[in-house]
Amino acid sequence: MRLVIGGDALDLIRKKITSFQQELDAWEDVTRSTNRALDNTG
Repeated sequence: MRLVIGGDALDLIRKKITSFQQELDAWEDVTRSTNRALDNTG
């Protein structure tokens, strides 16, 4: 384990946030498509 500070820490955090955003975008697509499918079954 290493302690990251300064610009390195900001770069690492930005990469993590970008990765999380991509995951959220993918889950949003799945969730919205599931909602549409459920709305059409009623």
